[in-house]
Amino acid sequence: MICKGIHALLDGELWMSRDLMARLILFYRKYQSNAFRPACGLTNREMEIISLLSNGSSNQQIAEKLFVSEHTVKSHLYNIFRKINVHNRIQALNWIHQNLGPILPNIEAERSTKNH
Repeated sequence: MICKGIHALLDGELWMSRDLMARLILFYRKYQSNAFRPACGLTNREMEIISLLSNGSSNQQIAEKLFVSEHTVKSHLYNIFRKINVHNRIQALNWIHQNLGPILPNIEAERSTKNH
């Protein structure tokens, strides 16, 4: 298998073993499906709020970006915390990191592309 890989590389081809390729595909499928599909029954709006929360936005900043009141943001956060079984922002950020990975949809980019 090593010889096959070396010959392919010397011929200018890209080469990976079937096992490594299978593991990479499974890894990226997991991250892709977690990143763009609501997890644990979260709504699309809650996913937007989680995305902004993971970027370090305050409740007020989230409210301004989503054109809602700060009270509405707090209500969404309460529902999110309940659904993912956490009690504060730090625990929520840890949950996001463990369950959604680093690939969260970029809300700002999505909104700007929809508006153009």
